[in-house]
Amino acid sequence: MSPKILLVDGFSILFRAFYALPLLTNPQGEYTNAVYGFMNIFLKFLKEENPDRLAIAFDLPEPTFRHKKYEAYKGTRKPAPPEFAPQIPILMNLLEIMNISVVTCPGYEADDVLGSLAIRAEAMGYQVVIVSGDRDLLQLASDKIKIRIPKAKKGGKTEVEDYYAADVLQKYGVTPRAYIDVKALMGDASDNIPGVPGIGEVTATKIITAYGSLEAAIANATEIKPKKASENLTTYVNQAYLSKELATIALDAPVAFDFDEVFIDIWTDAALAEMNRLGFRSLKPKAISEKGKIDDQPVILDGIRLVWDVKKIAASLQQGEKVFDAMLASYVLNDPLDELTPTEISTIYPSIRHRLMENGQTYLYDEIELPLALVLHDMERYGIKVDKETLTTYGQALDKQIDHLTAEIYELSGEIFNIQSPAQLSVILFETLGLKGTKKTKSGYSTAADVLESIKDQHPVIAKILAYRSHAKLKSTYVDGLLPLINPVDGRVRSTFNQALTATGRISSAEPNLQNIPVRMPLGRELRKAFVPENDNYIFIDADYSQIELRVLAHMSGDEALINAFHQGEDIHRLTASQVFHTPIDQVQPSQRHAAKAVNFGIVYGISAFGLSQDLAITRQEAQMYIDGYFRQYPKVKEYMERTIAQAKANGYVSTLFNRRRPMPELSSTHFATRSFGERAAMNMPIQGTAADIIKIAMVRTSARLKAEGLASRLILQVHDELLLEVKKSEATTVRTLLKEAMEGAADLSVPLAIELHEGATWYDAK
Repeated sequence: MSPKILLVDGFSILFRAFYALPLLTNPQGEYTNAVYGFMNIFLKFLKEENPDRLAIAFDLPEPTFRHKKYEAYKGTRKPAPPEFAPQIPILMNLLEIMNISVVTCPGYEADDVLGSLAIRAEAMGYQVVIVSGDRDLLQLASDKIKIRIPKAKKGGKTEVEDYYAADVLQKYGVTPRAYIDVKALMGDASDNIPGVPGIGEVTATKIITAYGSLEAAIANATEIKPKKASENLTTYVNQAYLSKELATIALDAPVAFDFDEVFIDIWTDAALAEMNRLGFRSLKPKAISEKGKIDDQPVILDGIRLVWDVKKIAASLQQGEKVFDAMLASYVLNDPLDELTPTEISTIYPSIRHRLMENGQTYLYDEIELPLALVLHDMERYGIKVDKETLTTYGQALDKQIDHLTAEIYELSGEIFNIQSPAQLSVILFETLGLKGTKKTKSGYSTAADVLESIKDQHPVIAKILAYRSHAKLKSTYVDGLLPLINPVDGRVRSTFNQALTATGRISSAEPNLQNIPVRMPLGRELRKAFVPENDNYIFIDADYSQIELRVLAHMSGDEALINAFHQGEDIHRLTASQVFHTPIDQVQPSQRHAAKAVNFGIVYGISAFGLSQDLAITRQEAQMYIDGYFRQYPKVKEYMERTIAQAKANGYVSTLFNRRRPMPELSSTHFATRSFGERAAMNMPIQGTAADIIKIAMVRTSARLKAEGLASRLILQVHDELLLEVKKSEATTVRTLLKEAMEGAADLSVPLAIELHEGATWYDAK
């Protein structure tokens, strides 16, 4: 078998890791999120590829040959956030003590280092694997050179796209070397490669597909359509050639690398010690597993079974057996800790227990998170029944509407194109139709939803495109995505509930994600008709907390006006409208109540005048008047928010009523946008996090009551502030009473907790 070399684009992966993860610090206060993310990605590929040789390439700070050819090269790049640079020497030190080769070359970029090593290795008979987030490296793909591009997904997971030469041709319609010519025409905003004005990715690909190369395209420039592209290509010939030179990866950089040097043991004792110092406890077990030190035997300490994730082994627990879940405890403590063996957990168990007690988090862990894991296990096991026929019919109706919208879009735009391609859509809107874009990206003007919403008055096609997208998402995600997940035996789907993921403590669900089914648009709500109880002996009961975050805000701020409003059972949005707009409560108009509602909920999320003006389609001055009016009526809310930010800066974290903490390193950033985000998060997290804690307590209590009373009814789904139960008809009265007691008694606030109960033969009817 041919030997294999793994080549990694250092800064590309480090930057992606930095932006994919929240700012993390180790016990010494050093920023570590980029290093932690980098090592996670690197170890993933190291394990998958098991290479014989290994090198990580980095850029040097000095100018390269490209800067000498074109002074403005990469001239538009913004400086990295101040939290990024200090992490570079931390990573370099870690790589050094792990015996990993770091390669650079004066006057050349990391891409050139990777390209030059890849070509040399290929000539020597190696299989070559290059890991980078930069698609420029696709030009290096061949039958023996594989480009692997990691993409961060929500939840911290990494998705990977793999490209050999054939894969590049299939996806982009051009060969890897011709990919350079496409880049020469379209340019690259991130590297400030000029390209040819007016030629975007779609047009550039069409031209190179037709003519094979930049040189051939220039020779036939008069034949090229559209006319503007033809004219510009003729006018900007020299700029096109320069762009090709800048975009071409050098394959002859004088890189010093010894192919005879085998990397052996990266898991040195010094490396393990450094990981401990950095707080990378989840990386350490990967190191130990490589050294063959894994011990999977159950460990009992002080009568407590130590466990990787209690939800995974819940089915094997004995009645009354006590467990300690290291993953949940680390989640409560904001430690990145997972994949430990029971033996390893036993060594850190005393310190974790001590920290939980020191932080006042024993109730949060023992009474909320740990019992909740067993509740979620039951919910995952039960699942929820989906009527396949209803879902299929719903999908067919969507298809008809999508086809109708497609025809309307083609007619309005005057051209047939791939509506789902942002690049092609950008060409149609901002080149063919000549609309005014608002946000420039690497491949042209952005067609993101917020951009299209802001310009939808410019042309009737935009409303059709937005409708098309919402219909297409419903079809692909909730029809095509859901149908294969229906169990053919019992007709149920079983979601995975992620308990230890979000900073606020909220539960999320995946495969399928049943928490994101659109409920505001009627068509999205229709989807809930496909979710049904087990049989005719059961119904659904839906219990939804009423304005829980506003009630938590009233309690945490201590604002008397807000507290009194909830005690008197007032319509809080109508009351706020009455006070802000100086209108008698019985004369408040629907539009005023709508505006007050936006302010009420926006305040919880630290909304700005600009954000509110966007939500309500009013001027920023009007929005500021609404916010100022709100704070005049509820002055202690403003005091609470200012106090919370000040405490977060002093303590370095914010916390919920139940002592769930979120570290706030963003508040000490010198970067304005990062600091502003931190202030909004500091205001919001205690409120949203407390609401998340309360719903978790309600779930634990509801489940316990159902079991204690021997009921056949069961909790099957949680969606933010809403619980869905599959209830035996004969138990409905009991369950309604039980739910009210469990949910409204989940926390003792200065305002009453209230729930709304609905029931029906489908989830749609029960909501």
